[in-house]
Amino acid sequence: QFLFIMFTSADIIGLTVGSIFGVALNLYAINFMDNTPTENFPRWRWKLSLVYQLGLLPIAVGLGLHTNSCTQPYLVQGWDSFNDPIWERVYLYLLFGSQARDCHNYKNKLIFIHHIVVMANCLATFFVPGGIGLFVLGTYILEFGSAFFNFRVLYPKSAIVKYSYYSVMPVTNVLGIILGLYMANETPISPPLKSFYVLSIVGVCIGRQRHMFKDMGWIGSKQHTQ
Repeated sequence: QFLFIMFTSADIIGLTVGSIFGVALNLYAINFMDNTPTENFPRWRWKLSLVYQLGLLPIAVGLGLHTNSCTQPYLVQGWDSFNDPIWERVYLYLLFGSQARDCHNYKNKLIFIHHIVVMANCLATFFVPGGIGLFVLGTYILEFGSAFFNFRVLYPKSAIVKYSYYSVMPVTNVLGIILGLYMANETPISPPLKSFYVLSIVGVCIGRQRHMFKDMGWIGSKQHTQ
C-alpha cells in the first residue's frame, strides 16, 4: 500500500490555524519584543522558538503519550491504532506552524531549507500507514536539541550554554538517526516514503552537526562569539 490517507478537512484547518498562530506570535514579537538583528533574524525569533521547543511541543508530546502510552505499537503503527490521536495531530499542527512562521526569511539558507524539509515531513505523516509515534518522538528529540542551539545564539558568551549545546546536540542527532532507521526497518511504509524520511532525517542531522563543528572551530569559521 503506497498511501494510507488520514488527512481530513480538520487537518487542513489545524495546519492553517497552527500557521496563523505562528504568524500572530511573530506580529506580537515585532511590536513588543527585542528586534535586535541576531544571526539574520530579530532576537525575538530565537526566543519564540524556545517557546515552542520547551513549552508547546513537549506539552503535546506528553499528552499524546499519556493518552496512548509509549508502546512498540504506538511507535510503529498508524493513525487507526491510537486510542485517540488528537495530541499527535496537534503536535503536527504546532510543528508545521513553528516552521511556516519563518519561511518569509531567506537570508539563512540552512534554516530555510531545514524548515521546508520539516514541513514536508509533517504533511507526509498524514499519508503513511505507520511510524506516527516514531515521527513525533524523533522530531521532538531534534527540536529539543535545537533549543540548545537557540540558547547558543542568544547567549554566545555563556560557557554553560556553549558546553550544553556541544553535549546535547550530538546526542539528539544520533538518537534522531537511530529512530529514523528504526522507522525504516520496522514500519509498513512504502520504500519511496521510507527513503524520503530517512534522507530527510540524516540530511538534517548532518547539517546540524556540521554547524556545531563550525561553531567549535573544527571546520570553517566560528559562527558565534566565544
